[in-house]
Amino acid sequence: MEKFKCKICDEKHLEIITEMRTVEIKGKKILYEAEYYFCPELEEVFEEGDLINKNLNRARDVYRKESGLLTIAEIVEIRGKYNLSQRDLAIILGMGEATISRIESKIIQDKSTDDSIRRIANDPLFLLEKLELNKEKLGKKYDSIKSILKQDQEVCIYSKKILELYYINLPKDENIRGNANLNLGKIENMILFFLKECKKVYKTKLNKLLWYADFKNFQTTNHSISGLVYEHKPFGAVPIGIDEIIKCSSFIQMEEKENETVGYTYFKFIPLKEYDSKFFTKEEIETLQSIAQKFKDFGNKEISNYMHQETAYTQTIDNEIISYSYATSLKYL
Repeated sequence: MEKFKCKICDEKHLEIITEMRTVEIKGKKILYEAEYYFCPELEEVFEEGDLINKNLNRARDVYRKESGLLTIAEIVEIRGKYNLSQRDLAIILGMGEATISRIESKIIQDKSTDDSIRRIANDPLFLLEKLELNKEKLGKKYDSIKSILKQDQEVCIYSKKILELYYINLPKDENIRGNANLNLGKIENMILFFLKECKKVYKTKLNKLLWYADFKNFQTTNHSISGLVYEHKPFGAVPIGIDEIIKCSSFIQMEEKENETVGYTYFKFIPLKEYDSKFFTKEEIETLQSIAQKFKDFGNKEISNYMHQETAYTQTIDNEIISYSYATSLKYL
């Protein structure tokens, strides 16, 4: 164990210990792990210098996580993606040049600032617009940031090309396509709707919510909402090309998380805006609301097991396209 010099004893014998502490931040009690120096000679615990700031930032990060805000490390990671200094990011967002420095060391960002920082990471067009507006202030950094940004744009263009290839080769049968053309705007806003109205929407649950919404709408109107085509997969119905669709979204962030307890990774979605109801008809809104009401509290496993009992699943095999003709036999109805 590393030892540190004790200013009181003038000996290098200090140890760092941790303990859980509670602090109030913005009216909310926060439980966090704090670090302290322990002097074995005096048998005293104390904190000073960098440890004080480190503990304050640990507490702030717990608050951020509980409030759905980016942590300091996540903000630093976003800056690193485009090789942005704290000053660069502040300029791009139209803030005082010291604002990001203060966020990473002293203050907690508000929701509006947090959303803007997230958009920098996930919306190439938003960043490009900000770059052009602040070209003179950024100076030489403008070219290097734009070069990295170009690579991101190419990824999105590539994803759209892959998506086109998926769907151009599919049968034209209305029972395959849900009697509707693929509509990326509707899909994006369906996802934003479910992220707002349902709890714990991870990738597996999202796929089922989209499937139930499309098939229920087809059952009542003879049209799916999204134009998505679904395949039979081990955990239930999965929309073809859903990963490519999300990669191209400016308003949905997908994060890969690891559950160390059970040893698997899962995908969490973060909405960067509210859904826009203008994309949907009255009947489609009613469909989305009914699906959200039914499944809002379901977890991944629960909704997968529920879907596994559907005729649409029991009568198809792995990788088979699930026909919209099965909409008439939805268990949900």
